[in-house]
Amino acid sequence: MIRSTGITKRWLRNSFTIIMLTLVLIVFALSLLVQQSYYDNIEQALFERSTATAEYFYSITGGSSGSGKTFTSAAQAFVEDFENRDRMELQIIDQTGSIIVSSTGFETDPLDSVTDFTMATQDPSGVASWEGTNSNGEHIIAVTRLLSVREGARAGAVRFVVSLESADNMVITMTVFMSILAIVVMFFVLLSGNYFIRSIVEPVKSITKSASQIAKGDFDIRLQSEHQDEIGNLADSINSMAAELAAGEKIKNDFISSVSHELRTPLTAIRGWGETLMTCSGDEELVTKGMKVIIGETERLSGLVEELLDFSRIQSGRMHLDFAKTDVAAEVADVVLFFSKTAEQEKVSLTFFETDTLPPIYADRGRFRQVLVNIIDNAIKYSEQGGEVYVTASCDGDHVKVLVRDHGCGIAEKDLALIKRRFYKANASRRGFGIGLGVAEELISLHQGNLMIESEEGVGTLVTISLPTAEHFDLIRASRAAEQSDTQKTNS
Repeated sequence: MIRSTGITKRWLRNSFTIIMLTLVLIVFALSLLVQQSYYDNIEQALFERSTATAEYFYSITGGSSGSGKTFTSAAQAFVEDFENRDRMELQIIDQTGSIIVSSTGFETDPLDSVTDFTMATQDPSGVASWEGTNSNGEHIIAVTRLLSVREGARAGAVRFVVSLESADNMVITMTVFMSILAIVVMFFVLLSGNYFIRSIVEPVKSITKSASQIAKGDFDIRLQSEHQDEIGNLADSINSMAAELAAGEKIKNDFISSVSHELRTPLTAIRGWGETLMTCSGDEELVTKGMKVIIGETERLSGLVEELLDFSRIQSGRMHLDFAKTDVAAEVADVVLFFSKTAEQEKVSLTFFETDTLPPIYADRGRFRQVLVNIIDNAIKYSEQGGEVYVTASCDGDHVKVLVRDHGCGIAEKDLALIKRRFYKANASRRGFGIGLGVAEELISLHQGNLMIESEEGVGTLVTISLPTAEHFDLIRASRAAEQSDTQKTNS
């Protein structure tokens, strides 16, 4: 017994109804078709036999009027020689409508009730058929044909009567057989359909169960994809989603750990020096040193908090930029000068290659400088002692490009695609939250530009900032404003 619920139950119920109705209609139509075919064949055979009989009587009556002993004796002789009396009844009728002789030898229905005889006398062709039930309740078909002599006068009629019980029994037998066959077909269709629908429903149940577990935080669960179809693709997508969520969960946990560490370090330094300064007295040099440390760590905390706030503003779409014409070379030179002392302390060579006069760009100077600071700081931070960092600015058509190249440790290929993802840190031991490059890319994108990173582990990294010139920036902004206007008109 097939037990089913949900989609399976609905599918089986609907399929069973449709298949059952279809098969019932087919069996009913075929039964009628076969029955009518049987009846037509019997009727046609009777028509042919009646025609042959009429021709026989026409030939033996000669020029006789058909009355008197000659026609009667001919009729009796014909009936006595009739060989198919076990299959049909033969009746000879005279001109007055009386039955002269019957092959059964029994009394037959009165002629008043013989519909086909009446119809034959009224039909110009002199022939008619009738199907119905006789006085004995037997289902019959009868064909009557009028008999003529050479002069064209009517000599009587011949009537053939055949019982349809045998044909009806054959139709019933065939209908029962087709019904049994239909039931077998319906059973196998439902069985195969149940198997097919379960092959869909069971994986969906498994996917639903796995999705519920993923929703509860179990990102390690994986689905087995048995077939390369839509269900298999869905299972693969669920697995990919679980893997992404697991990676995101790990990154989030690493970020929380990183935030805790980054905030704890300056707070510990501030607290330690604060306690030291409270206990010391008269040592101005120690006080000065402690205050410098506290101020430095406070600035570091402010920078960390500002980085988090920037990320929050970008994620919520609340980042506001004040665009103004900006001299790229001047901004890059200022940032390089700002890091020159840091590079010297890290024993890294920092060089800015100035090119010809560059066209101005539209930029938020503070945010553009923030991006440059982040990238150059990373280049120095990830360079070994004695390494070199090169910064160049050039014009490439309608874009200005700033390139920062270092010869440091580089980025592994597996990390390169993820390096700009929020909270991602290729090296967990390095300081920072891991959102600097993500913020930098978002800021450059808001400037209608691109941030590209190329790197090879053990060789170095090349970061390219590409921003449209001020003239091209106006064209881009006008084009996007027109697109937004068209979209609003379409929606309205």
